[in-house]
Amino acid sequence: MNLFEFNDVTEDWKRIRGLSPWDLLIHGGTHALASEHRYRRVPNEMGQLPRVNISRHQAAKPDYLVIDSGGGMEEVHFSNLGPALADTLTPQCLHILLDVTSLEVDALLLLMPLLARYPMRNLTALFLSPTTYAEHGSRLRQWSKPRQPPGYVTLRPVVATKPATEHCVLLGFDEGRVNRIIGAYDWESSRIHAILGSPPYFSDGAERAYAANRDWLEDYPRPCVHRVSASDPFAVKAFLQARFQSGVVFDILPFGPKPMVLGALLFYFALPPEDRERVRFLYDFPEYCTDHTTGVGRCFCYDLTGFSS
Repeated sequence: MNLFEFNDVTEDWKRIRGLSPWDLLIHGGTHALASEHRYRRVPNEMGQLPRVNISRHQAAKPDYLVIDSGGGMEEVHFSNLGPALADTLTPQCLHILLDVTSLEVDALLLLMPLLARYPMRNLTALFLSPTTYAEHGSRLRQWSKPRQPPGYVTLRPVVATKPATEHCVLLGFDEGRVNRIIGAYDWESSRIHAILGSPPYFSDGAERAYAANRDWLEDYPRPCVHRVSASDPFAVKAFLQARFQSGVVFDILPFGPKPMVLGALLFYFALPPEDRERVRFLYDFPEYCTDHTTGVGRCFCYDLTGFSS
C-alpha cells in the first residue's frame, strides 16, 4: 500500500487512467454536492468507465443508502448493500477505483466492510482537496444521536470510562460536534487522544481544526493531542496500531478529513476479527451543507490493495 500526489492537469489524469485496467468507479455525493466542481472531477476525467454512485439523501435514515448505477436510483438498507450492487460489483470487477472526495463518511463506513470481503486485484482511492474552506457558518445542517455505525457494532460489553478504554478523536472543523459525544459518554479527558491533521493539506487546516475544538482541548485536565498528516491514511493507521494494546477497548470518532477517516478504517480492517470486537466507531450521521469548499487543490492517490486481513 502506498500513496502519491498528483496535479489536476491532463497529463496526470492520463497517468491515473493508466494505472490499471479499471473495471469500476465508485463515487458518491448527493445531487447538490455533485454540482460542485471538485466533486465532478474524478467522474468527468474517467470517461466512460462503469460507475456507481452511493449516497445518503436523508439524515433521519442513516441505515439506508441510495444506489445509482445508471439504471435509476434505489434506496437500500445497509444489510442489502451487497445484493443491491451484485449486478455492478461482479466477479469481473478486479480493478476498482474509489473516489472518496465525493463519498459521504457514513456511506464510506457502510461500503468498506463489503469491499473488505470482495476478491479484487486492485483497490485504489482518490481524494481531491479543496483550495479553500468557507470562513464562517456550520457545515452541518442536522445530526443524530451518536452511535455505532451498522456493521461495526462490537460484540463485547463496553463501558466507556473503564480504565482500559482509550478514545481516539480524528479532529474535524465542526465546532461543538465532539462535545456532544464526550458529554453523552462521560469520558475522562486523560483517556482522550485527539489526532490533529498536521501537516494539513490546505494552508490553515490544522489551525482551523484546533480552533473548532479549542473549548474541550483546553479544558482541564487536557486530553493528549497528537499530530498526524491529514493527507496520509497510512500514517493514521500506523498511529492507531501503535496505540492499540492488548486488552484495551478502543473508541474512534471519525470526524476528521476523509484521508484520516480512511486511515482509521485501514487500521480496523487490518485487525484480526477477534481484535475488531474491541474497536468501537461512534458516529453522528450529519447532513452536510453545500458551498463550503471551492476549487481543486492537492490531489492524492492511495493504493489500498490488500487492506483487509
